[in-house]
Amino acid sequence: MSIKKIIVTCIGILFFGFSANAQISAVGGRVGLGTASISDDLLTHSTLGYNLGGYVNYAFSIGALPEMELQSGLFLARRGGKMVKEDLISSLEEIYHPWYLQIPLLLVYTYRLPIQDEHFVSFSIGPAANVGMFGKCQRTIISPDYVGIWGPDRNSRTEYDMFGPWEKLDVSLVIGLGYRFRDLTFDIMFDSGFIVPAFEADALYPERNSFSGTQQTITFMLGYHFGIK
Repeated sequence: MSIKKIIVTCIGILFFGFSANAQISAVGGRVGLGTASISDDLLTHSTLGYNLGGYVNYAFSIGALPEMELQSGLFLARRGGKMVKEDLISSLEEIYHPWYLQIPLLLVYTYRLPIQDEHFVSFSIGPAANVGMFGKCQRTIISPDYVGIWGPDRNSRTEYDMFGPWEKLDVSLVIGLGYRFRDLTFDIMFDSGFIVPAFEADALYPERNSFSGTQQTITFMLGYHFGIK
C-alpha cells in the first residue's frame, strides 16, 4: 500500500472513531480566496486560489485537558500555480488551475477573549485528503522578434485538462488561525501538500523527476458558525 493511501486510511479511521464518541457542537460554512503556488525553483509565481464549503465540529475532552473540537467537512478548493521558463529563443508560461474536493480533519482549540460580548480566537491543525475533480492548464509559448529574423512575435496558446498528467490525489497539512465575533468568522488557512503533482523527466537523468514542487495555498476566509450546544 502506498504512503498516500495509508494516510487517507488513517484520516478515515480517526474521523469515524472520534465522531462515534463525540457530540456535535457546531456547524458552519466558509468561503474565501487567496494565493496558490507550487514550491519549486521554477514555479515561484502564484495564482488566485479559492475555497468554499461547510464543516461540522465535534466536541470532546481528554482528562484534565481543555475541551477541544474535531472539525471535518467538505470544501471545493482551487489550488495550482504558475511556471515560467525562459531561454535565448522563447519563453514558456504554464498556469495551473486544478480544483479539488477537500476533506479536512482538524483539531480545533477555541479561546474566549476576556472582554465584553462574544469574541473568540482559535487555532486549528490537521491533515486533509484532496481529490482532484476538474481543472485546466493554460500553456503559452512566446517567440520574440530577433532583429527581424523571426518576424513578429509568435505566440502559441493551448489549453488542456489537468487530471491526466497530474496526480488526482493529494494529502496536505492544514493550519488555521481564526477569529469569531458571535456567529461571524474570519480565518486564515495555510494548506501545504505532500504529493508531487506531476512527473517531468530530467534532461540529464530521464528516470528522475525534475518537477519537485508540492502545492501550497494561503486563503483568507469569511464564514458563519452556528453553535448547537
